[in-house]
Amino acid sequence: LQRGIPLGVKYVVFHTGSHRGAGIEVGITRIAQAIFRFLPETSPEVMLLLENDVGAGHSLGHSFEQLAMILDLLPQYKERLGICLDTAHLWGAGYDISTTTGAEQVLQHFDEVIGLERLHVIHLNDTEKALGSHRDVHARLGEGIIGTEGLRAFFSDPRVQHVTVLLE
Repeated sequence: LQRGIPLGVKYVVFHTGSHRGAGIEVGITRIAQAIFRFLPETSPEVMLLLENDVGAGHSLGHSFEQLAMILDLLPQYKERLGICLDTAHLWGAGYDISTTTGAEQVLQHFDEVIGLERLHVIHLNDTEKALGSHRDVHARLGEGIIGTEGLRAFFSDPRVQHVTVLLE
């Protein structure tokens, strides 16, 4: 975050990590406390984005509800904190974005739980692993199992036209 200004960086993506067996609430509280400690020491011109996870082991951030819990603990930083969604991570966590209907439902659910105005970046990936597998194995677009129908619907939805999409 501190190096972002001289580099002209607008966002820094942050993986929320693991609770390491301490429990979800403890892990989420630790994340919020860490952000609370370092965010005031950084420039407000660079936004910190929490990236969703696949939900393997003790990892945090695989559900929209967990990401919202972190954001809700830091209301004073609403303008400094946002979300980066990874499509392969969505799939691995059990969010079916393979069809038009599925993609629309996932976006609607995100909007209801977090708010699409907090979504700033999408990492566009396909995956080799099954829906809800909690595995993070990216694949090239068209070579994985998510398919193009849902991804096309996901990115053509007017509610995400403000979002930066990065092909990983």
